[in-house]
Amino acid sequence: MWSARQPLTIVDISRRVGLHPNTVRFHLGVLADHGLITQRTEERNQRGRPRIYYSIVPSQLYAHRRNYQLLAQVLVTYLTQLHPRQTDLAAVGDAWGKYLAKHTDLSSQLSAMRAVLSCLDHAGFATTLEGQKMLFHHCPFREAADQNQSVVCPVHFGLLRGLFTALRVPLSVTRLIPSDETSACVALLTARGQARDSGQASG
Repeated sequence: MWSARQPLTIVDISRRVGLHPNTVRFHLGVLADHGLITQRTEERNQRGRPRIYYSIVPSQLYAHRRNYQLLAQVLVTYLTQLHPRQTDLAAVGDAWGKYLAKHTDLSSQLSAMRAVLSCLDHAGFATTLEGQKMLFHHCPFREAADQNQSVVCPVHFGLLRGLFTALRVPLSVTRLIPSDETSACVALLTARGQARDSGQASG
């Protein structure tokens, strides 16, 4: 019924779904009571009971469809057209990193770095540590980053910086190296005090 391009009768629907017409009639009644479908009685001059045609309420065809990826790409494209400074974008990410650290449910027993990894896991990154490098094997911003890396990657860099600051990790994120088709994104880390955050995400 959801895929039909025209109103259907109970007989039409029962054939499509393989249920008895009486069963279909019951379920259609429930849907109608909840305002999900409409029904129209056939206008006819000949003898016989007029048929009833059922249709989905137009808004319900898209009730469960969301396209946040499209919204993200629209906003990222707009930021790209503004030619923002990377430091501004990193500041945006920094604020969100601190927000994630504050609002992610973390065990008090976690070390600072494990708390960071937990936050990143909740955010959709597949993150591992290799010495002074943090590798991201999955990017939840992938589609937007592919088209507007100059905007998305500095935001990612800032997000990491905000997490490290909020969770008091004794390391600094000095650089974020975006991935290519065969490798993960890499964040370079140094001990705090040895080097200042460069605020840089570069290819």
